[in-house]
Amino acid sequence: MHSNKKFSVDVSQYYSAEIISRNKLILEEDYFIENAKAEINIRIGQSKFRKNVLSNFYNKCALTGISEKDLLVASHIIPWSTNKKVRGDVTNGIALYCEIDKLFDQGYISFSKNFGVIVTSKFGSLSEELRNKIEPLRNLSLKQSQIKPNQEYLEYHRTNILKK
Repeated sequence: MHSNKKFSVDVSQYYSAEIISRNKLILEEDYFIENAKAEINIRIGQSKFRKNVLSNFYNKCALTGISEKDLLVASHIIPWSTNKKVRGDVTNGIALYCEIDKLFDQGYISFSKNFGVIVTSKFGSLSEELRNKIEPLRNLSLKQSQIKPNQEYLEYHRTNILKK
């Protein structure tokens, strides 16, 4: 080939852009790998927490006795995102049927010092359908567990999560 300055193009800008782009991809991949590792550790921690909490309540819902594991949730008393130090603490968990877990997480119910169900003071303003779901829980208490839920954590839930 013959060189022709008339038709030559400076491609150095494209090479430097590709290098920058490649480095950016490497950085994004590293970030992705870091996040993936963190997510794996979190899932392992959650899985261990679930296993320990369900075992603590004899693999049954602490209120209803439902024992189908695929319907049970190891519910955090102090939410996972709130306090890193108590995330994996078995005394920060209660085994609950999935529907009851949602009521607990959203503050429609909580538990007293003697582990009885407390219902939100907004009960009267709830839909009739929801009241019909919550009403049967009023007279229930947490069933026996090997290790009792932490009273300080329950106090936190009553103060900060239960709808007032």
